Amino acid sequence: MSRYRHLWPAVSILFLVVACTAVDLRGATSLWGVGLRQHATQLTFEDYPFSDKDMSYSLLYQYHDLEGYWQLGLNYTPNIDGTNQIEQALTPEIDLIMTENNWRLGAGVLKSSLRSDDGTREWTDVYWQFIVGYRVKLAGINLDLSVFYPFPEFNKLGDFDASDLEYGASAVFRF
Repeated sequence: MSRYRHLWPAVSILFLVVACTAVDLRGATSLWGVGLRQHATQLTFEDYPFSDKDMSYSLLYQYHDLEGYWQLGLNYTPNIDGTNQIEQALTPEIDLIMTENNWRLGAGVLKSSLRSDDGTREWTDVYWQFIVGYRVKLAGINLDLSVFYPFPEFNKLGDFDASDLEYGASAVFRF
């Protein structure tokens, strides 16, 4: 049983994507997207695997309802610089985002699968993020500009430093 414990994030995301795609309640819509995320070295988050030089590529699914949406994502970081011999990372995430006009405010949970230079894989502990963003609508494609604040535990929020902020952009569209 313990050898399958690392599959739960992928299975959970797959289940949620299938369930959300099959359900259409009160005009809810589904959107897909691709994005980029520039990471930052976290001064107060010691086990964070990313640094200032790292860039992630994202595949996103958004299930929109009245005043917000669920976002499921899979982030791929192909080259991780200077972090404990880690070569690449896959990071599934799930976020709940509330909307007001074009503004976005949300929180999410993530867990990274890290592949080291020798080919071994290990999972990080679950960590969290706050998201603030703005959506720009461009001819059928939405451009989401976001600021992320990743953190390991809620009791460490008082250690906030502006240099810990990460930035991202994604193109989201109906498919």
